[in-house]
Amino acid sequence: GGEPASHFGLAGSAPVRETPPSDPAGTEELVHVDAPAGKLGVVVDMSPTGPPAYVCEVKESSPLLGEIRLGDKIVAVDGEDVQTMSAVNVSKLLARRSRNERRRITVLRERDGPSDSSDGEADAPPP
Repeated sequence: GGEPASHFGLAGSAPVRETPPSDPAGTEELVHVDAPAGKLGVVVDMSPTGPPAYVCEVKESSPLLGEIRLGDKIVAVDGEDVQTMSAVNVSKLLARRSRNERRRITVLRERDGPSDSSDGEADAPPP
């Protein structure tokens, strides 16, 4: 009587999933920022590769300081898709709506990974 040879290849036969299917990039997440009326003090720019526009500067006087971050890619304003718009047009759109009591800005933000060692305020200039 021999042993049945069916106990081979069990180790490591499960498929390895790098990222969950709902998040194709795995490193970015959508964040909704509610902006008050008036000037935002946020400067948007565009990378040489094109849209979407991203945040390149947040002024000290900005009401969104701490809410919106450098490098956030602006993908929608009030639910309107702006991913294909140039930075200039995104700025204009925000300016046109500056009288609105609330503007919802949707950004795509790099997730803070466990390897992120920045203190957040490390690159702020001294007062």
